[in-house]
Amino acid sequence: VLILGIILGYAMIHEYRMYLENHWKARYSFCDFIKRERFYIYLFLGLTFVVILGITVYIMAMREQLSFGG
Repeated sequence: VLILGIILGYAMIHEYRMYLENHWKARYSFCDFIKRERFYIYLFLGLTFVVILGITVYIMAMREQLSFGG
């Protein structure tokens, strides 16, 4: 999850810098950054949810297996 966050963060910053270079009247704004990079934010949150869900299911399966084994 940490590596995914670093990669998506780099992609967000790189894409926003390209946008600022192409639109010379635009200035940096945190709200504008969040609005323009919503896709990456939703992608990160979705993938984080899937990873946490997978880890939870794995842990529950391991507990179930241990309770039947002993």
